[in-house]
Amino acid sequence: MNNQPQGSDALRVMVVTPLGQGGAGGIDRVVDQLRVPGAQNEGAKLTFVVSRGTHVVGSLCNIPFAALRIAVGALTRSVDVVHLNLGANASTYRKLILSLICRVSGLPYVIHLHGSRFHKFWPSLPAVVRGAVDSFFRHAGSIIVLGEVWRDMVVSHVPETADRIFVVANATQRRARSAGSGAVPNILFLGKLGQRKGVPDLLLALAKLPADLPWTATIAGDGEIDRTRQQACSLGIEDRLMIPGWVGPEDVERLIGKADILALPSYDENLPMSVIEGMAAGLAVVATPVGATPEVIKDGVTGLLVDPGDVAGLQAALQMLAGDAALRESLGRAARAFHHEKLDARTYIDRLLVPWAHAAAVNRR
Repeated sequence: MNNQPQGSDALRVMVVTPLGQGGAGGIDRVVDQLRVPGAQNEGAKLTFVVSRGTHVVGSLCNIPFAALRIAVGALTRSVDVVHLNLGANASTYRKLILSLICRVSGLPYVIHLHGSRFHKFWPSLPAVVRGAVDSFFRHAGSIIVLGEVWRDMVVSHVPETADRIFVVANATQRRARSAGSGAVPNILFLGKLGQRKGVPDLLLALAKLPADLPWTATIAGDGEIDRTRQQACSLGIEDRLMIPGWVGPEDVERLIGKADILALPSYDENLPMSVIEGMAAGLAVVATPVGATPEVIKDGVTGLLVDPGDVAGLQAALQMLAGDAALRESLGRAARAFHHEKLDARTYIDRLLVPWAHAAAVNRR
């Protein structure tokens, strides 16, 4: 809930988030930035509603509860705008239900598109369902996307929304500069272990590094943990790796604070939180130019970019960074400066207020 007093003109925004506070998903971590004391301001008063939860049974209960909260908010005139966080697959069907409640209730809604595979999911839908998703976007008061590439994707499907699309990048809190791991550079991966995030490619690249090059790596996250450990053993690099599985926020902070390089060789992303968190701490980032990542990682300036699946290119980038402390320092310094200017959580709500106010204004016309 809100941590500061608001004036009578504050927008009352109901934020619908999948897992709720402390959720492991990227969008929940973004929304949690709005719960931090001091993050909100007098322009908005926020309430939070969970649409999914962590279990199937919870999802079945949370959707009707969220729909009821929206309907009550409209009936009591206690909500001005509903903020719907949107991913692919089941997330879309849940938000179609909630958007229908909004439309019937006369409440404007804002779509916040964060799904990394939505560009593949949308055109793959059956015609009837695709038409419903088109209508969902068409009736939105505002649409928030994480980069220009996603603006272009939405406009390609629903051209009439062009003047209602706002680019608002994900944000994280500022971090102290990473202390690094000392003489032996530490490479950090944070995310869901598996092919989509490029973890098998990362292991292959690490195995190809010169035997006399000092490095260690931590590959943290849920997903295919056992398979990742088995691959590391088969490649003979298990002695240089830590694969702890899923880690909570405190452990994430600790791992980032001891890292030198952040690697995310994904095949699909929207705008990855782990890259932004690495930039905040001044890590040298190696990532792939997917989704909106190239809009924050400028190759050779704020990090290094390699193509998805290019194991040789990933190996070369990691080898270059592991062997060149000055390059790590230069890239990390530039990444941290970019974060402070563009991706700082302290200004995040100010950027969200623009699409929220736009949606509310459209509804009042």
